Amino acid sequence: MEKRAVKKVLAIVEPRLEPGERVEHVCIGGIMPPSQSHKAGNVAAGVGAAAAAMVGGVGVIPVKMAQRYYLILTDCRLIFLDQDMRHARPLTTISWILPRQGLRVERVRSFPSGKLALADPPGNQLCVLFFPLGVRLDATNLLKRFPAA
Repeated sequence: MEKRAVKKVLAIVEPRLEPGERVEHVCIGGIMPPSQSHKAGNVAAGVGAAAAAMVGGVGVIPVKMAQRYYLILTDCRLIFLDQDMRHARPLTTISWILPRQGLRVERVRSFPSGKLALADPPGNQLCVLFFPLGVRLDATNLLKRFPAA
């Protein structure tokens, strides 16, 4: 991601961080709907429910089409910041916040391989993240920051 976009995202997220929390990685990624997450099973629709269980009060948000977010990985949490789909600018609304402790990520074997499966501590898959062609390297960088599933 370019530095100017990272600065915009950090300006939005930093005031919402807990004291002592630091940002480790910022990238653009998306959540795939179940119909498009080949070989990963029907897991993308469970993101809303899983996030509601972890955050509380969010409600179930079914994913019907692929949606992109700015993913902000801190030392404590994984934050999904909404993205303006037309102009690719960060919005000020946060969709989900998942605690980082226990989250696991594994690469989904597909072609092209820009997909990661996100799993909770018991091993249940929460969602399939995809990374657009221009930022496929961000998938690898994010994968290195999590223990293998």
